[in-house]
Amino acid sequence: MKKLLIAALFPLLVSACGKSSGEEYLGHWTKVAGQGPDLTIEKHGDVFVIKEPSVLMAGQFDQFTADMVGDRLVLHAGVGGEIPVVIDKSTGHLLLAGEELQRGGK
Repeated sequence: MKKLLIAALFPLLVSACGKSSGEEYLGHWTKVAGQGPDLTIEKHGDVFVIKEPSVLMAGQFDQFTADMVGDRLVLHAGVGGEIPVVIDKSTGHLLLAGEELQRGGK
């Protein structure tokens, strides 16, 4: 009986440990210093979508796709361009193309 109980509870315990790949990137991010657009990162299936307010169209958003490569997110920027998206473990800030963002509301 004890073995059966352990066998039944083990998968639940293992599935509850840790986040699925990339969950730490999800949410709304605001710039730490200076002006510039906030970002929202969402996940749709295995693809991440990074949204930022459009500079040219008020109320609209530019969207970019990204994928997990190893332990970091990689943004696809045009033909052959890839930009790493990294979370600084010491600050929890998101680093993207020379910009530093912190997790914010909204």
